[in-house]
Amino acid sequence: MLIRFNPFTGTLYFQPRIPEGIPGRGDSPSRGFGICLFERDVSVYLINGLTMFVVPVAMNGMNLVAAIGAVGNNKGIGGTTDIRLTKRRNGSNYYMFTTNIRIGDVWWADNCVIDPAQSEILTGDTIRADVVAMHSTAPKGLTVTMTFE
Repeated sequence: MLIRFNPFTGTLYFQPRIPEGIPGRGDSPSRGFGICLFERDVSVYLINGLTMFVVPVAMNGMNLVAAIGAVGNNKGIGGTTDIRLTKRRNGSNYYMFTTNIRIGDVWWADNCVIDPAQSEILTGDTIRADVVAMHSTAPKGLTVTMTFE
């Protein structure tokens, strides 16, 4: 992953290196943005809006092209932990996935299906990650990284 500086806006952004054939690869620069919902030693629980970010001017009009979720210190046991991205625009909530990220007996998952009608982000939108289902024995630590183009 490359860290880039935009001298016109004065901001740093991450530009992941994405192999050909992977969503997020294109002529425009991709920007990866991660949110830590739970630190690596903290048990995950069901929550809406614990962590969010506001879309800056530099990302106006970009589209969500990929998302990945990962647990930190321990995998969950029994069932899955499901993560939903919610976009809030002008007082209304919009789900960015038609199928949520579902982490089973693994350390990470990128198995979501992005809703093309809700993938575009605009300056001032807030994006939050919600935990909407959880393993019967909770994993510890949880992060979500999104790629925008």
